[in-house]
Amino acid sequence: MSIRVWAFFFFIGNFVSLYGYQISVATIFKDEDPYLKEWIEYHLMVGVDHFWLYNHENEIKEETYAILQPYIEKGIVELFKWPYRNGLIVDQRTSMTDALRRAKGTTEWLALIDTDEYILPSSNKTILECLNAHFTQASAVYMTWRNFGTGKITIPKGEPILCRLVACAPRGHGYENNGKTIFRVKDVDCEAISYIHHVPLKSSGVYFYGDGVSIPKTANGREPSLDGTSHHGYLRIHHYFLRDEWFFHNVKKPRLVQRGDTESMINEWYNDFLKDKDLTLVDYIIKYHPKKYKKIWKKFSIYGPGANLKGVQKRGLDKK
Repeated sequence: MSIRVWAFFFFIGNFVSLYGYQISVATIFKDEDPYLKEWIEYHLMVGVDHFWLYNHENEIKEETYAILQPYIEKGIVELFKWPYRNGLIVDQRTSMTDALRRAKGTTEWLALIDTDEYILPSSNKTILECLNAHFTQASAVYMTWRNFGTGKITIPKGEPILCRLVACAPRGHGYENNGKTIFRVKDVDCEAISYIHHVPLKSSGVYFYGDGVSIPKTANGREPSLDGTSHHGYLRIHHYFLRDEWFFHNVKKPRLVQRGDTESMINEWYNDFLKDKDLTLVDYIIKYHPKKYKKIWKKFSIYGPGANLKGVQKRGLDKK
């Protein structure tokens, strides 16, 4: 082997070893135990390497630890007790700032998402493949929401929800211009985060939407100047905002009232998120991860356990 070739492989090897993880996720959660396993398994399937999880409780419940223990023992999950101090919004921001500090020099990409949000790389098997194929110049990608409702069904606790909750808001709904960001940690000012939906970039950083359209910066030169429309494309987030009927009435609605949302607004979301149907994520799992689909979701799927899925595996996915 020539010196030049040897030097190339030495450089590549050392470059890769700069990060322990390529794709990581951080979130703060409370009363989400029935949904944690599916959320983690899905994101492991699409290539997430590591999770920083902040339990927004004064004490971590035994049930929570029992669900997460296998992932903790494998080094996949780090779990932190994050007691209630200043309200959800402030505590969410401080926990994510802590995650950013932990992520610095540890992971190449980080997404700050909630446990009701699922990242969908619609044209690729994994998030990293999608980033490498479509976002090589990006410092950050703003992934807009597709918002899902209860479908007026209750799902038994512990059963997966992804392949059953397919009722959603119509395209162009005003709530779909919101989203979350996945970003290169090295390009972010980790001490200046003030809003978890997007992050302040260093001066040379570049923001993109999930459909590959570049985003201009605001006057401060660090935050994205969003245009108020959805940009689903290559990367988007499926947001199971209300989950099922039981969760909506017993957990979500009281939370929304507590944070100041009006009864009329909550009811509007509830009704709007029943007006359309979207099976893209179900089809994505069947097409790109059929073994995982069979293991976790097939028994509970909207298609039914005995459905012939060859047509689903062959057809293209809806990227709009």
